Amino acid sequence: MKLYSTNNKDLRVSFKEAVFNSMPQDKGLYMPVEIPQLDADFLANIEQYSLPEIAYKVASTLLKDEIPAEDLKVLIEDAINLEAPAVKLDQKTFVLELFHGPSLAFKDFGARFMSRVMAYFLKDGEQLL
Repeated sequence: MKLYSTNNKDLRVSFKEAVFNSMPQDKGLYMPVEIPQLDADFLANIEQYSLPEIAYKVASTLLKDEIPAEDLKVLIEDAINLEAPAVKLDQKTFVLELFHGPSLAFKDFGARFMSRVMAYFLKDGEQLL
């Protein structure tokens, strides 16, 4: 997955680089160079999947080869083991409750995933926090 800075589309980095340098030097934000589509069949049947299965499908589609498939599965199973019920508001509207984590905030989902990703990349010993 390549990402670019919103202030300079020529400034591109890998996912790993963006994880450890979360803000580009030009003070922009990182955005994916391309956002691949999820399979229509997957989306049509999304209610059949668990939250970790959905997270894996999305992450593997975005990250491609940045983290090997088996490692990514383990990482996600460890990080996304929280409840997040979908509450029906009306016939076509659902709300995903992301406040069931340890700190009762939506950030638990992103923080847990990012901490596992950082730990995974740090296993190589390439960079210290």
